[in-house]
Amino acid sequence: VNELPNSAGGEGITYVDRVAQFQPSQPAQPPALPPPPLPPLAPCSVSVDSGPCSLTKNGTHSCVTSPGFPGDYPNDKGCTITCLPAANTVEAFDVEEETSCQYDYLEVNGVKYCGTSGPPNGEPAGAVQWVSDFSVTAKGWKICWELENGSSPSAPPSSMPSPPPPAPPAGSPRYVACGRTGRCDESDRWAAPSEKHEVRCCSDSRIDGWKKKDGCSVWSESDDDEMGGKCHHNKNFAQASTICEDAGARLCTRAELQGNCARGSGCGHDRDLIWSGTESEAAAPPPPPSASPSPPPALPPPALPPSPPPPTPPPPQPP
Repeated sequence: VNELPNSAGGEGITYVDRVAQFQPSQPAQPPALPPPPLPPLAPCSVSVDSGPCSLTKNGTHSCVTSPGFPGDYPNDKGCTITCLPAANTVEAFDVEEETSCQYDYLEVNGVKYCGTSGPPNGEPAGAVQWVSDFSVTAKGWKICWELENGSSPSAPPSSMPSPPPPAPPAGSPRYVACGRTGRCDESDRWAAPSEKHEVRCCSDSRIDGWKKKDGCSVWSESDDDEMGGKCHHNKNFAQASTICEDAGARLCTRAELQGNCARGSGCGHDRDLIWSGTESEAAAPPPPPSASPSPPPALPPPALPPSPPPPTPPPPQPP
């Protein structure tokens, strides 16, 4: 507010100055670009990645069957089939029946099928796994499909398996456990590394042809190609550990064996004691002693009290 005086001496003029402040406008942000589309998955063809299952092709008509179909399938055999198209028909299914399908089964999307009630048509797509144990066989199964161009669904790229963990030192007792709980004449126990027992291996990542049991996180095998294609009997601990390392795997742990994660993986070892990689806790080296705290620095000795002043001499006596 300002006042302009009147030169003639009269009432002045009052006025108000107003100053407007303008903020420069901000440029508008460009709209976010949409993410680039994912590249299409490479097509793949139906294949039996491992095991003796049969794949037959006749033009656009193809089928995959259990080993020996239409005869009975053999014991202790497994297969892995990948890239199975969804447009398929389950033409036959006859497998050893058990309530939880834990002996012989076809595993589809984490679900096991056994008996005569197989998966519904179109359900066994992508990767499926076949497992048979050491006894009781049946006719098996047959799955067929028609394709116009002979190609099957795309499959995601497989990840590289992680290297197996290093084997523990071999000088202390290791646990041996029955290949299938309740099937052995001997009890699970600790064993000296020089003893002779049977060998089964476990892998933390998938190996073609190896079996993964429901509720377990490992794949197991007894005689696959990675293990030389033969059973391994009467091996000491060092030999057993080397066999599994050479297969790109490791010895199963005590918990994995007692959890039946390696049962039914071949060689009749369900009735044998199997080496585990679990080391006896009593043999484990003691932890290093903790460092003792440094003693506090010594306190300096207390200061000596000041010396008393010398006595004042008496005044001289008058004569």
